[in-house]
Amino acid sequence: MDLPIGLFTGVLRRAGRHVRSDRESHEVRVRVKGSFEPDVIRASAGRPLRLVFRREETAANSERVVLPAFGRSATLPPYEDVTLEIVPEETGEFEFACELGRPRGLLVVSDGSDDSQPPRAQPPKGEMR
Repeated sequence: MDLPIGLFTGVLRRAGRHVRSDRESHEVRVRVKGSFEPDVIRASAGRPLRLVFRREETAANSERVVLPAFGRSATLPPYEDVTLEIVPEETGEFEFACELGRPRGLLVVSDGSDDSQPPRAQPPKGEMR
C-alpha cells in the first residue's frame, strides 16, 4: 500500500520515493548590481515562488524592487538577502523593476505544461523587434 508517511517542505514521502507537491516552493536568487541577474525568471502558475534579492551595490536607483502586478515591493539594503514570496495565479509576462524604473526584469509565468517555449522578451536569434 502506498500511504503518505511524512510531509517535509513540499515533498511527500511515499514508501522510499519522493513526489513533488504542486505547492512546493520554487526559489530564485536574484543579484542586483546594475541589472538583475537573472533578468528573466520562469515560474508556474499556482506554485509558490520565493525571490531572494541580493543588492551588491549602493546605487540609489536599486534601493527598492517593485512587482506591480503582485502589489509587492521591498527595500533592498546593500549586501543583504531580501526575500519576497508570491504565488502567481495567472499565466503571462510580468515586469519587475527597481523603484526608479531601472533595472528591469521579467517574470514569465506558464501553466507548467511546457516550459520549453522562450519568453517573448527574448526573440529567437536573428529575429529583430
